[in-house]
Amino acid sequence: MGQRIAISRDGDFKLDDSAYRIPWTFPRRPVLSYRVLTEPLQNRPGLKPLTAEQRIKTRKYLLWRAAACLIPEFRKTDPKALSLADLDRVQIVKGWADPSGGLHERVYDVAVSDGREIRDGRATSPVGSTVDLETATYLNTIGDAHLTVGWTDPDFDPDVPCFYYVRVLEIPTPRWTAFDEVRFGIEMAPEVTRVLQERGYSSPIWYTPQPE
Repeated sequence: MGQRIAISRDGDFKLDDSAYRIPWTFPRRPVLSYRVLTEPLQNRPGLKPLTAEQRIKTRKYLLWRAAACLIPEFRKTDPKALSLADLDRVQIVKGWADPSGGLHERVYDVAVSDGREIRDGRATSPVGSTVDLETATYLNTIGDAHLTVGWTDPDFDPDVPCFYYVRVLEIPTPRWTAFDEVRFGIEMAPEVTRVLQERGYSSPIWYTPQPE
């Protein structure tokens, strides 16, 4: 079972009777998986086995990095305080029913990172990827820490019932399959997905036309 670390609101925590403080900001750096960092240390094929002292030192370092990764670039007012990856885009997903009962859905990109352009409701270019599958890491050198936007439906029809919800996409990050390939030194089938974009969803907003 993994070791539990109590982190104060100011970023203070103790590990093996030593006190640590997570700084308010972190430089842009490779972000390692919390899951990988807290699992038992494994001897890597072809490398000299770790001594007991090296394992203790490495464990302390990895646990510190794991704790740090939980709140990178932490701000008390930052809505992305507990996220690991920068944001790719914010989307509005709209669904509606036509007069014949047919169901429709449209996705609008309403805010995108890195100054990219939105045309006809969609980003004109992808955010890119910094994923390194050899190490199952990525860099927050693309995307934005947070995105803010106001949006009005350009196709709104007051006579048509519809719903809306917000979807937020992070930049590409390694999937668990990529972590397992690195950790166990295995190679999965080519069709296995190794990179994904984590996303979050809001609750929907429902619109129903009012009878005259």
